[in-house]
Amino acid sequence: MASAGGDGTIRIWDLWNSRLVRVLPGHRGWVHALAFSPDGASLASAGGDGSIRLWNVDTGFEERTLRGYEEQIQAIAFSANGQMLISGSSNGLLELWDRETGELRRSLAAHPQAIWSLAVSPDGQTLATGSWDRTVRLWDLNRLELEYFTSLPLQTLTGHDEKIQSLSFSPDGQTLASGDFDGTVKLWQIRPGGLTGTIKGHQHWVNVVFNPVQPTLVSGSFDNSIKVWPMGWSRVGRHP
Repeated sequence: MASAGGDGTIRIWDLWNSRLVRVLPGHRGWVHALAFSPDGASLASAGGDGSIRLWNVDTGFEERTLRGYEEQIQAIAFSANGQMLISGSSNGLLELWDRETGELRRSLAAHPQAIWSLAVSPDGQTLATGSWDRTVRLWDLNRLELEYFTSLPLQTLTGHDEKIQSLSFSPDGQTLASGDFDGTVKLWQIRPGGLTGTIKGHQHWVNVVFNPVQPTLVSGSFDNSIKVWPMGWSRVGRHP
């Protein structure tokens, strides 16, 4: 497991033995986002200093630094095959990077306001972006990789009253969960698309993640609570 905070360092933990393995310095100020590559060999970190750094998990060595930005990087994610790193920034810019070379492959204005969260579907075909503009947008990743295609979102999901804080795809890729700044969680059906459920169980911003083993959704909030929600409940849930 990896954790980070306001001191610019990243900590790698051995969960089995509950011990700190190593500390990775490198960023100036807050580290806003972390993402492990699908093969577990690399860790990507994004900081308030505008840089994205790739780390070797086994050695702790920095593999490369992607060029710095004037804008803060708020969200990062790897493609399903691990060959591409995706970043979202505070000016709404979405960028795709080659993991091996560090080369910028594609850059586009995906939202009019900050991109705060990213999620890649399990099949690697769809990218979800969540923004301060209170919308979630779905993108065809295959088309995004091809610069000569004009990239428009497949869908724009609306319904949140606050900024989007977090996103998570279900293991089967059919459902997307989104959490916002007022603690509301919404569930969306990817195909054909549409809202299928709303959960009101928190009083502050909320992060969400689907359990990969059991049919549950876990939500953790700044209100100091973590809740586990079984899937298959009624359209609007208020208690786990």
